Formats: sequence, structure tokens, C-alpha cells
Amino acid sequence: MPKTDKNTEIPASTRHVLETAKTRIRSIQLKRDVSQEEKKKRVSETALEVLRKIGTFYQTKAPAFYYFDSIQKRIFKIRDSEFKYLLNQYFEINGSTDYYKYLIEELSSYVSKHAEEVKIRTFSHYDQKNNVLYVHNNGSKIVRIAESGIAEVENGYAGIIFESKSSFEEWHLADLSEDGRGTAGKSDLIGML
Repeated sequence: MPKTDKNTEIPASTRHVLETAKTRIRSIQLKRDVSQEEKKKRVSETALEVLRKIGTFYQTKAPAFYYFDSIQKRIFKIRDSEFKYLLNQYFEINGSTDYYKYLIEELSSYVSKHAEEVKIRTFSHYDQKNNVLYVHNNGSKIVRIAESGIAEVENGYAGIIFESKSSFEEWHLADLSEDGRGTAGKSDLIGML
């Protein structure tokens, strides 16, 4: 199985779970003694079971339905094209098929009934209580800026989830060492807080 994106390798144990699910889904789709409706239901149950193992479903107040992929540390809106591509990659369920349409409806129903409501952020979040600024790199990382220092953490850290925007470029934290190689010293940035 290929990498999920340019920076993320799927762990072997998860790769095994996904390959097993793909095999199970293919087997369901090929059964001749089962109705199409029953096949769509079983395929959806299989995909939901695996997605729950390797990620978390959320909803917003709006409501909008999301899936946080623990492998990529990214959140996907369930009805968006990027999630469609994720389902195709993980399960080989093509977005033009009835299996996909049925799965999306089942996932939406599941999320509306069972998912935790959260606030999804797009660029930054300031935690006033702890005096910490979180800035999303539009990928799988968050830059955490606090009095104690600056650190790159995974998206989802401390329950703070950011959504990537396809119109933004992914960026990375510059070298902030105080030995002259970085563009600014840590103390300069921390002093701005």
C-alpha cells in the first residue's frame, strides 16, 4: 500500500487492517447469493469498523460531519472530495459507485448520532487561559508557541483540531536557534506573547 500523502507512511499493523478490510469488501461485492442492498450494508459496516479503529468521527454545531485520520493527523469533511479519495485509497471504494453513496449516507447517520461535537479550526487558535498560541502548518503539524518555548506538535494535540485548506500551502517551522542560523531567536518570538 502506498503512503497516504507525501509525508506519512502507514504503520504495518494498520496496513494489515486495511488490506484485510479490502479483501473482505471485495469478497462481499463478489457474492452472488446476497442482494445489492445487503452488499452495500456489509461493505459500509466493514469500512465504518476500520475507520473507527484508525481514526475518530466528529461533528460541529453547524452541523458538519468530519473524520480525523490518526495516520495522517488530518481531518476530512465527510462529503468532500479529499475524503472520497481517502476511502478509495483505504478500501478501493470508488466515489462514482453505489457502494460509496451508501457508505457516505451511513457514515453521516453514524456521526450525527454518535460523534462528539468539536470546534474545527483553520489557521490558528489562542488558548488565553494558558497563554499559548497554536498555528496550523496546513498539514499534519501545529506549531505551539508558549512561554516555555516553541514546539511542533501533531494535529489534534490537546484536543485542538485544524482543517487543512487546499488553497493554502503546507509550511514548516524555520530553524529558530539562537546561534545565528535561524531567522529569529526564540526569545524574540516569546517576547511577543
